[in-house]
Amino acid sequence: MKTINEVSKMARIVKRRRRKRRVRRECLRCGRVFMSEGNFNRICPSCREANANIAMNAVEVSLDHDYYGFTK
Repeated sequence: MKTINEVSKMARIVKRRRRKRRVRRECLRCGRVFMSEGNFNRICPSCREANANIAMNAVEVSLDHDYYGFTK
C-alpha cells in the first residue's frame, strides 16, 4: 500500500506529463499558421470565433421556425 506522499508525488508526475505543448500549427479551416494550445487545438482563434457565430446564427434561425420549417 502506498503512503499519501507517494500518491501525491505520482499525481504531480502525471500532471507534468499532461502539460499543454504550445506548437505552431496550420489552421484546418483557413490554412494560416498559429500557436495552438495543445493537441486538441487545430483551428485558429479567428476561425473558431467565426464558427461560433455561425452556430449562434443557426440556433437563432431554428428558434424562429417551427418543426416543419415555417416561420412562427
